[in-house]
Amino acid sequence: MLSMLPFRHAFLSFRPLTLLLIWPLFFSGGCATPRPATPRERAANDLRALTQALTRYHHETGHWPSNGEGLSALVNATGAPTAARFSTGQPLDPWGNRYQYRFNPAQGHVTLWSFGEDVVNSDDDVRSEVRIKK
Repeated sequence: MLSMLPFRHAFLSFRPLTLLLIWPLFFSGGCATPRPATPRERAANDLRALTQALTRYHHETGHWPSNGEGLSALVNATGAPTAARFSTGQPLDPWGNRYQYRFNPAQGHVTLWSFGEDVVNSDDDVRSEVRIKK
């Protein structure tokens, strides 16, 4: 028992020193700065936001935009709820192109996607799908 006392005393004195060394990290935002999002990550985040806006649009209007209306329904629709509208117009993907929209009630889903950097249907596309109730 006596042999543990010096160790215990050293352990207790170590805590305040550790707090003094670590405490500034809480105020400086940590050790590492966050890396900027890649274009694919930004497109995926945009598609999540568009999916939420489309879901709100459907919930409040009772229907999904037609393929002809597409995402412009979120900008132009007079019957669209204010929360689902985009005040600055239809958003563009990180490569400067419009996001794509397809409503397919027969298969039970709405698909949103960006063609990616190459602007053609290929493996670099970023997609989001919303399952709808039939």
